Amino acid sequence: MTSSWPLFIQLLLCAFDLIHQVGSGSFACATIWQYENVRAKALSSIRKPGFIGDKLPGVRKQVSWRNDVNMWWNSLTEGQRLFFPICFANCLVFLAWRVPQLQGMMLRYFCSNPASSE
Repeated sequence: MTSSWPLFIQLLLCAFDLIHQVGSGSFACATIWQYENVRAKALSSIRKPGFIGDKLPGVRKQVSWRNDVNMWWNSLTEGQRLFFPICFANCLVFLAWRVPQLQGMMLRYFCSNPASSE
């Protein structure tokens, strides 16, 4: 603030700034608190035995498949958990090089030319 303004205007602006900051912070905290409460309530209702997802035929297959994959993933060592995503990404890049329509994009984003001006 400039010193040419009267003192009461400077104090008034400081008060408005403080009110704005406290109000915005309180609103943000209340929003996060409400979100966490709603999320906790939704998760607890999903975990109840009478949830409608237990009665749908397709969900059980998907859930059991996901459980199998989750059990497999949890049984891996830390090194194996690092290896599989990197190997998967490398396989995708290798296969993308084999698709003729993707050659231009692959040359642009996956090749380096030190002699280029860019």
